[in-house]
Amino acid sequence: MHLKKLFLLAALPVIMLAACTPKEDEIQIDPKGQIEGLSENGIVAPSEGAEIELTFHSTAAWRITSMDTKAHASFFLISPAEGPAGDATVKITIDPNETTENRSGKFTIISLDLKKEVTVTQAGKGKVLINSVVLDKTTATLEIGETVTLTATVGPEDTTEDKTVTWATSDAAVATVEDGVVTAVAPGTAVISATAGEIVAKCTVIVNAPEPPASFPDWSGVEGVSEGTYTMFKFAYDDEYVYFYTERSNDDRYAEIWGGAGYVYLAFDLDNNMETGETLWGNGPYEFVGVIYPFAGSAEAPAINEAPGDACLPETATLENVVCQGTADASGVKIEYRIPRADLPALTESFDVYSWGNKGLSKVKIHIGEPVDDWDYTPSEAYLADDNLWKPVDASNTINWFYNPNWAGELDAPETSFKESTWTVKFVEEDTEAEWSSQLRIVPTTDLLLDTQKKYTFTAQVYSSTGTFVFFKMYEDGVNWPLSFETSPRIEIPAGETKEIKIEDFVPLATPQILLIDFAKHGANNTVHVKDITLKVTGEVTPPVVDMNWDYTPGEEYLADTNIWKAKAAGNEMYYYYHAKGSEWNGSDIISAEVPFMQVNQSTYELTYEDATTEAWMNQFFIFPSEGHFIGFDADKTYKVKLTLAANADMNGFFKISQYDANNTTKHEGPTIWEKGNNALVATEPIVIESPEITGVACDNILMVFDFGGNPAGAKVFIKDITLVEVGAEPPAPAAPKNIAEIIAAIPDSATGNNTAVEFDIDLENPVTVAYMNTTANTVTETSTYSIYIEDESGAMLLYIPNPGIAPGVTIKGKFHVKAYWYNGTPEIVSFTPLENPTWGQVAVPLHEVTIAELLANYDQYFLRKCKVTGITITDAIADGDRSGKASDGTNEIAIYAQLNNKGLVLAKDAFGDLVCIPGVYNTNKQLLFWQNDWFIPGQPSGSTGEDLGDGVDVNPWQ
Repeated sequence: MHLKKLFLLAALPVIMLAACTPKEDEIQIDPKGQIEGLSENGIVAPSEGAEIELTFHSTAAWRITSMDTKAHASFFLISPAEGPAGDATVKITIDPNETTENRSGKFTIISLDLKKEVTVTQAGKGKVLINSVVLDKTTATLEIGETVTLTATVGPEDTTEDKTVTWATSDAAVATVEDGVVTAVAPGTAVISATAGEIVAKCTVIVNAPEPPASFPDWSGVEGVSEGTYTMFKFAYDDEYVYFYTERSNDDRYAEIWGGAGYVYLAFDLDNNMETGETLWGNGPYEFVGVIYPFAGSAEAPAINEAPGDACLPETATLENVVCQGTADASGVKIEYRIPRADLPALTESFDVYSWGNKGLSKVKIHIGEPVDDWDYTPSEAYLADDNLWKPVDASNTINWFYNPNWAGELDAPETSFKESTWTVKFVEEDTEAEWSSQLRIVPTTDLLLDTQKKYTFTAQVYSSTGTFVFFKMYEDGVNWPLSFETSPRIEIPAGETKEIKIEDFVPLATPQILLIDFAKHGANNTVHVKDITLKVTGEVTPPVVDMNWDYTPGEEYLADTNIWKAKAAGNEMYYYYHAKGSEWNGSDIISAEVPFMQVNQSTYELTYEDATTEAWMNQFFIFPSEGHFIGFDADKTYKVKLTLAANADMNGFFKISQYDANNTTKHEGPTIWEKGNNALVATEPIVIESPEITGVACDNILMVFDFGGNPAGAKVFIKDITLVEVGAEPPAPAAPKNIAEIIAAIPDSATGNNTAVEFDIDLENPVTVAYMNTTANTVTETSTYSIYIEDESGAMLLYIPNPGIAPGVTIKGKFHVKAYWYNGTPEIVSFTPLENPTWGQVAVPLHEVTIAELLANYDQYFLRKCKVTGITITDAIADGDRSGKASDGTNEIAIYAQLNNKGLVLAKDAFGDLVCIPGVYNTNKQLLFWQNDWFIPGQPSGSTGEDLGDGVDVNPWQ
C-alpha cells in the first residue's frame, strides 16, 4: 500500500533521483564561548556584553560584510573579517550596552556561492532578552485527526520581554496549531514553530497516510471499461472513493481484461479540455497520469513491482491523495486505485479517462454520479421544542442571495435547499474573500416579532465540507439595518467539522427580524449545512434605569493637596454636544434637545438625561477650566489622571483628556493627550479610570471630554473625584486654618477622644467669622474661669484657658499660635497666643432654637453651639451640688450636665420648659451643658423665643 510521486514504465528508460542532501559547503554556525543564546539565525547577547566564537566551513574564500554599518560599528567587532576556504573561526566582541534601549545589528558571511546573514541582538541596561525557547518535543508522528500538545518553556526566567509564545505551522494543509495544540490534517510533514521575542523553536510533525482497506470491494457485476473487444479496467464509485481496478490470473496469461498487455496506463482529463496538466507520450495535457502495472514475471511466477500500482503525480497534478493496493500470490495479481472523491473537481459531472496498453489507446467518459449524502437531517429536541420561536416560521421562510465570489462579478446564487431542520448550501466556486461576498438572507414570510423587554438566545449548528468562516446577524430590514445581534469576529468552521454558534441573552428589536449568514474563504465544491436554528426566551430585560444611592463624599485622593484639578475645579465651565431627538446622527443640529440637568455636589458632577441617545458622540460633556483656572502641562514633568464613572443604567462611558486653546471661541477640544474609550458602565457599579504616566506633553490648558452616547431615557451619570497629580511632586505645606472646621481637622487622631496636644498657627481672616451663626464678625461667647465656647459658620469648639481676658460677645480676627487636642470627645484649644495685633469687636449672640428630636437628628450641626432646646420635661432632677440629670420630649431623652457644682444649680423633676445650653459630648455620650438656673425658662410653650441672653454685651453670668 503506497502513495508515490514517481512511476515506472516497462521497456522505458528509468530515471533515478537521489535523495536531496545538504551541501557540504553550506555554512554551519557552531557558537563557542560564553553566550546567552543563539536564535535561528542570530545571537542574543546580554547588556553586559559578550565574547562569542562562531565556527563554519566554506569551500571558497570568504569575507564578512555588514548590512548595518552604523549598528555594527557601534557595539560589536568581528575578527578576522575574511579568510581562505576550509574551516574558519571568527570572534565577535560585543560591547556592554549602557543604554536602556535594546539594539541590534547584522553582518553577513559571504563567499563565492554562499551567503549567511546573522543578526546580533543585545538587551538594554536593566533589560533581559529572551534567549531560549525549548519545546518538550522536537518530533512527533500523528495519524490524521490526532492531536499533540507542545509545551514551550521560555528563558531566562527573569526576562523583561513579553514571554507570549506565537505558534505557526509551515503547512496548514498537513498540520495546524493553536496555543500549542497540533492537529493532524492530511498526510505529509509540517514544521511547527514556537516564537518568543527573536527566538524560534521547532518541532517536525509527520502525519501518516491512512491505511487503505485490507480487502477489495465486491467487483462482481461491475462492467469493465473496454477498448474494442478487450476490457482494459473496471470502474466503480461510492460516497468516499472513485475506484479503478484490474486483475490477471496466473493461469490465464492473456485474459480479456488485459488484452494481452503487460500493463495499463491511465490518464485523466478532469477539465475535459486538455488545457492543463502533464503531457505524456505527446498526448495531453492530463491532470492525472498513472499506471496499473502489476505484472513483472513469468506466468508461472507472477510478481508485483516494488510498488504495485505506482502512480505518477507530476507537480501540476491536482490529485495528491491517491491510494492503491495490490496483491500477488500463486493465483495471480490484483491492483486497485482509490481516488478520494473530494479531490475530483466536478462531483456531479463527468471527466474523460484515457487508457492504453499493448492494444492501443482508448478514451472513455466516466460519470461518477452524485455523492452519497450522509448528513443526519434528524431535528434535535431543542429545535422541535414548543419554546423554539424559529421553528414555526422555518417552513415559510424565503431566501435571497448576494453572491459575488472573489468580487469578480455577481453570479447566480448557489444551490440552496431546506430539509427537516437543515439549510444546505452547495458552493461550486471557490471564494477567497474575507467577508460579504457570499451573503444568504433568510426572511420569514410570517413576521418574527420579538419582545424588547425579554432576552433571547440564538443557536445553530454549522458544518462545512471544505471549511469556511461564518458570520450571523439578525436585524430589521431597512436603510440602517438596526441590529438585534451579530457574531463578531467571524467564526471558523474547519473542513469536515460541525460547530455550534450561540448568541446568549441578546435584547432584540420588536420589528420583523431577518437572519443573515455570510460565508467567507471557502473552497470550491463546498457543502455547508446550517442545522437546528433555535430562538428561545432566556430572561427578562433589566429595567434600563434603576435606583441608585450615590455617595457624594469626596475621596482622600481628591481632597489631597497634590490634586491639581481640585484647586481649579471651582472655575470650571461645562459645555454639551447633545443630540437626542434627531432622526439620524449626522453631525448637524447637534444640540437638538435640552441639555441635561447638571449639578456639582462636593467632588461629583451629576448629569441627568431625560432623552435617550442611540450612538456614540450624541451625548458629549466637556469640562473647560476657565481663565484664571487654567491647568497646563510641562513637557519635563509627568502626570496621571484618575476618576470614577458610574450610572444608574447600562451604557458606555468614554473619557479623554485633551489640549484646549483658550482663544478657541467654539469651545471645542484640541489634540488628544490620552483617552480611554468603550468603558462598559453597568448600572450602579462604579468603575475607576486611571491613565498611565503622561510625559513629554506641553500645553497651556487642558480639558476633560466625556461621551455617554447610547444612554436610555432617564439615565443619570456620575463623574466623581477627578484627580490630576504631578508624579513625584511633594505636597504643598498645609495652609494655616482659617475657620473652626479647619482648626478641628488639624488636630490628629480625633477618633481616640483623648490624645497629646499639637501646636500650629491659625489665621482667622475674613470671610471667616467666629460667632453664633453671625456672618459679619467673629464672636467669643460665654466664658467662665476657663471655658470659652466659640463658633462660626463651619463649626464650634472650646477655648479651655485660664483668665483669657476675652469677654463674652467679643469678636476676634487675626493670626494666633494655638495648642489643641481632643478631650473626652470635645475639641479644645488649651493655648491661644496672638502672633499679630488681633482685631477685636462686639456682636450680639443669637440662640439656635431646636427640639430634642431636631437636635439628635443633626447633632453635628449644633455641637458646641449655644442653643435653646424647647418643649422639654426634666425626667432626672439635678439637686444642689449634683451635676447630672436628664430631659425628655416624650419620645427622646438626653443627658443634662451642670458645669458648675458650687453655684446652687438645680432643676426640679417634671419641670416643663425651655433650656438654654451648649450641646456637648463626654466620651461618646451626648449631653446638654448649662451654667445657671435662669437658663431654664419654665412654662414656655415650644417655639417661644424666651430671653436672648446675648442681646446685652455687658451681661456676664459668671459674676
